[in-house]
Amino acid sequence: MRWCLFKSTLAAAMFLPVLSVAAWAGGSDDLGCSNATLKGLYMFAQSGYTTVSGNLVPESVTGKDVIYGNGKLDSLATISIGGNIIPGDGAPGTYMVNSDCTGTLIVHMTPPVPDVHLDIFVAPDGSQYFTIQTDPGNVLSGTIQRVTP
Repeated sequence: MRWCLFKSTLAAAMFLPVLSVAAWAGGSDDLGCSNATLKGLYMFAQSGYTTVSGNLVPESVTGKDVIYGNGKLDSLATISIGGNIIPGDGAPGTYMVNSDCTGTLIVHMTPPVPDVHLDIFVAPDGSQYFTIQTDPGNVLSGTIQRVTP
């Protein structure tokens, strides 16, 4: 009887932590984020590479986003592509934030420049988000920081 009780206790001690980890790993991804999580004036700096005539060249973008908390934004940035400067390039945009604080953002550029598509990862308090461009031929990522609500 004692041996059976000992084996049961030992088995519980070994498997309860495993079950706890499994429950945690399968827990809810709902962090309470939504489009309203992002609102205010955000400043950003992004860097990486873009393809020009089949070659990767350095690209850097610095600017500001005014985000309205409703899926819409206005962006103003200075862009350097291979050392060629494009000052004050403004464009509207749209975004979607999922409850797990991931999302997408699109900057609607003036044709013939193609739109910029980003995957975003948002801090639950909306204080900052991280980006990576998902358009083929681009390697651009950065951090965007809220400076005013």
